[in-house]
Amino acid sequence: MTAALTWSKDRVTNWRKRRVSLPLLVKELTELSARKRTYVMRVVYALALFGYSIARLYAFQQATGGSPMEILGHGRELFDKLIQIQFAGITIFLPAMMCSAIAHEKERNTLAVLFMTNMKPWEIIVQKYLGRLVPMLTFLLLSMPLLAIAYGFGGVTIPLLLVSIFTLLLACLQLGALCLMMSAYCTTTISAICVSYMMWLVMMQLSIVAAPNLLLFIPDSGVRTWGLLSLLLLSLPSLALTVVCLCLSRHFLVTRAFVPTRNLLLDVFRKLDAMFKEMNDNLCNGVELISHKRKALPDDRPVAWMEVTKRSIGKAHYLFRILVITLVPTLFIATSLLAFDYRRGQATSLASMMFVLWAFSILMLIVQGATTFAGERSRQTLDVLLTIPMSGRDIVREKSAALRRLSIVLAISLIATIAVEGWWEAWEFRHPALANRKTTHVTQAKLYWTCSALSVVVYLPMFIWFSMWIGIRARSQSRAVIRCLATALIWCVAPLAVAEYASAMLGASGSRCVSLLSPAGIIVWNEMNTLQDHGRPWLVMIANFAIHGSVLGIFRTMCLMNADRYLGRARVS
Repeated sequence: MTAALTWSKDRVTNWRKRRVSLPLLVKELTELSARKRTYVMRVVYALALFGYSIARLYAFQQATGGSPMEILGHGRELFDKLIQIQFAGITIFLPAMMCSAIAHEKERNTLAVLFMTNMKPWEIIVQKYLGRLVPMLTFLLLSMPLLAIAYGFGGVTIPLLLVSIFTLLLACLQLGALCLMMSAYCTTTISAICVSYMMWLVMMQLSIVAAPNLLLFIPDSGVRTWGLLSLLLLSLPSLALTVVCLCLSRHFLVTRAFVPTRNLLLDVFRKLDAMFKEMNDNLCNGVELISHKRKALPDDRPVAWMEVTKRSIGKAHYLFRILVITLVPTLFIATSLLAFDYRRGQATSLASMMFVLWAFSILMLIVQGATTFAGERSRQTLDVLLTIPMSGRDIVREKSAALRRLSIVLAISLIATIAVEGWWEAWEFRHPALANRKTTHVTQAKLYWTCSALSVVVYLPMFIWFSMWIGIRARSQSRAVIRCLATALIWCVAPLAVAEYASAMLGASGSRCVSLLSPAGIIVWNEMNTLQDHGRPWLVMIANFAIHGSVLGIFRTMCLMNADRYLGRARVS
């Protein structure tokens, strides 16, 4: 009897240990805590958050006459901005953290090892989900002291504070579940991140389906008026979508565990090739404007030959298709918006289109440039590439051949839209609402064309070498792309944010100088026709492109001079 009781107690103890133990969660958190970049990102995020709050309070104090007592009762403004920044931080950082949870296991071929353990698919999903949510929740905790300060200044009620914290937590749960689902569905981390961002932006437009929109439906009185039950009812769509995404994550984890990697865009191009070839054979007797048959091996520049003949973005017929896909819709939309803007007397729609086109072009170059060498490491072909009797400098220069071709295609679409908007700037004096402008429209058009042309000439190669400089040192494609995107976003946004919210401390000239450190500053000023508000527009423009032209030279020089060290081999004379 005693032996039976001892055996049953030991079995219950072992069962409890097995149920409570979360080995995958422990592994995820241990690895994250051992990484240096976890603490670097947390410190940078805290510095940005606290620095913004200090600048905001200082600016508000100066606007109210410099008396600290005047700030009392105005904490709502700081509170709203902090909540918006937290939502932006969730949108930017959480996909990069969560999308690699399962997709990275597929890339390393270690997902099968997880299936060999005694963990069930639901256990894997839940532990992966919690392991990537915990770092994001620590980011949210950084704002709690600042929210308390805003509450202490007044204007913020306790119900509103609780509702905002609940909404932030709900946004983390919903976006995390969505990213985990795409990580289980996609075969690469890069594709999971891109699809997650697009789906989240679409969900933000669908009423209260996305958690951040919940604040739009809660009045200032918050829970006190609506009650806890009403708040839960409003959050049901987000909670239901979170559960659905987790269930689909479990389904995709099993069904798409060993799906081979495919390039969907390349598959579409291949099907179009087959269809066009059949039509060409029947209608034109096989005449080809651009022949893509296999060419003979090159006598010199073998790496550049590989890039332009074997890589998709380097092939002429694929680049021509990208040009048609981007140029034709761009011109059609630009001419349509031109008629709409002419009736209103403002080119705001064309400017918005230019912002989208610039973002698309920079994103394309960053992703392709970051994966130029990181892709060779992931495919384990870098060692073969380094056996070529060439210096690292020449290898890097020739590897950029396909990127230069892609930049030319993107530049054509940009220049076409710039020409349309520049023509509008030159001839807008026909509209009676714009007859009292201080400067002539011809001068404005010259300024716009010059600034836009220099932007294309300087910025496109600058982001090519910037992404190659980061990608050549990264060990995987996902790390290279995430680092490039995060650094480019901070580079473009941080100087503008500092110039706007710290203008009281920097002054007008200091704020203008800080804004010039951002590549996006001159584009925004040029498109919104505010470049002339900064004193001498031509001098500001020359200073901006002198700075970024120097940055281009620095990135290019660092890539070429340190190529052998970055590639991990001895210098070849």
